[in-house]
Amino acid sequence: MRLADLEDIYELTPMQQGMMFHTLLAPESGQYFEQLVCDLEGQLDVEAFRRAWECAVRNHSIFRTSFVTDGSGKPVQVVHREVALPFELSDWRSLPPKQRQSREAEFLLMDRERGFELARPPLMRLSLFRLEENLHRFIWSRHHLLTDAWSRSLVFDEVFSAYEAFRAGLDFHPPARRPYGDYIAWLQEQDLAKAERYWRRLFEGFEGPSALEIGPAPESPRISEDIYFQESLRIPAPLTAKLRAIARQQNLTFNTFVQGAWGLLLGRYSDRDDVVFGATVAGRPPDLEGVESMIGLFVNTLPIRVRMPADAGVAGWLNELQGQQAELREYEYSPLVEIQRWSGIPPGRPLFDTLLVFENAPRVDASTAGERSLRVRNTKGYGSRTNYPLSLLVDVGAEIDLLAVADSRLYDRGAIQRLLGHLRTVMEAMASRPDIRIEDLPLLTEAEQRQVLVEWNETAAEYPRDQTIHRMFEAQVEKSPERAALFFENGQWTFRELNGRANQLARFLKKREIGRGDLVGISVERSPEMVCALLAALKTGAAYLPLDPAYPKERLAFILRDSGARVAIVGGGARDRLPAGVTEL
Repeated sequence: MRLADLEDIYELTPMQQGMMFHTLLAPESGQYFEQLVCDLEGQLDVEAFRRAWECAVRNHSIFRTSFVTDGSGKPVQVVHREVALPFELSDWRSLPPKQRQSREAEFLLMDRERGFELARPPLMRLSLFRLEENLHRFIWSRHHLLTDAWSRSLVFDEVFSAYEAFRAGLDFHPPARRPYGDYIAWLQEQDLAKAERYWRRLFEGFEGPSALEIGPAPESPRISEDIYFQESLRIPAPLTAKLRAIARQQNLTFNTFVQGAWGLLLGRYSDRDDVVFGATVAGRPPDLEGVESMIGLFVNTLPIRVRMPADAGVAGWLNELQGQQAELREYEYSPLVEIQRWSGIPPGRPLFDTLLVFENAPRVDASTAGERSLRVRNTKGYGSRTNYPLSLLVDVGAEIDLLAVADSRLYDRGAIQRLLGHLRTVMEAMASRPDIRIEDLPLLTEAEQRQVLVEWNETAAEYPRDQTIHRMFEAQVEKSPERAALFFENGQWTFRELNGRANQLARFLKKREIGRGDLVGISVERSPEMVCALLAALKTGAAYLPLDPAYPKERLAFILRDSGARVAIVGGGARDRLPAGVTEL
């Protein structure tokens, strides 16, 4: 690297520091590698399209930036004067549709596996595949270190404006934008001592994070498998419109509404009324002039603490949460590694293990609309992998798209699908009844409610009507004597063991002349002995009378006298509660 080839060197943003660390720690994981895929409809001038992107690389220093460590081991970003933009062009017109799909899937996978070497700019490349005469599939691959979603739409808008100029044989004059280095300089001027006081106050009384444990432990993925998987849920347009309308009526940003729903869900899952999760913030400071049009990575990840008083009404509680977010906005520049230290959580223990990403940047297909020769269609994004076990991406348009990216070593697909369904239920309930108390919010979906209330209670089954329960039990003993019949805290009893103990107690009852027509009181805590006592009573031909050991002595005495029971099988808690005349066994 020659000094003459360099344009500038400056520090990383807090978010870039974290991304660089995790990329170098696990380069094969594909974390923070992003692909934008879209269709370009219209007569494409490939050379003009290439020139437009090369123009963007020349105009914006972030696209000519590499990430290295200096002599002291400190990470820095280095702006190069010139870089060559990788641009791949292929013709797939002769391929049948199914083969195109498989070829594209293979390409996307190989592209991700190829990744980027952070020290070799540019950390982006372009791929263009011709599908039909006036249809191309375009793939923009890049490392998340370069841009955020807001910058992505600005870049597309600028590139397509340049394309139209070059296609017409004109010069292109890009809009004036402040360089990314100005934002780095602004960060270095911020008061971390003031931020420290805010974060320490925010985490006062916080007992510590709780892991989100949902569903059974999944099997470990094979080495060849991707450890991350995705599950999605789309909220239809009518419900989306209703949710957004309610948020407006309550003077809430929709981001606050979603954060409240996510916090409530995490609280229910972890049985906590005080939870912390991570959330991305725009990070574009309003006091930095021109920041809205700057190109680079401005977002930051910050902890969101949500406290949920059970008797609080949803609407009032959400307004308090929004006030908290407004105060936090002043400290969006805070490095997460420092917040971890200020929070009081011991080093090495994560402050949170779920991340909420609320997308509110303009869509690429919208930013390139208007009087242009190319139309952008079918835009899709791939990537979204972070170093967190579970990330939830919320993309709000005419419909709400929920995308969960989960670590398969901790979660299975079924659990994540249920999680997304529960999130929709919570959001819908919050919108339908803003005055509802937090503790009364439903969690189960309609299908789950039916399963619990109806399907699981459909227990009717055919059985021999001419046999008693204890005879059917004895038939099972003969069929599988060594099979476990009872499980309890300290072990288990087989059918043979349970039957033997019940027979022993039944013989004892018969010696007391207990038989058909008699009642046997049973006052035993829930235990294997209680089951044994029930079977023993039935084996004598008598009926049993269940008695709660927690009943007051007077109530037990009344029940036994009133029933005429002469014998009672009791546990330790009821031994001194039997009335006179009743034999204790």
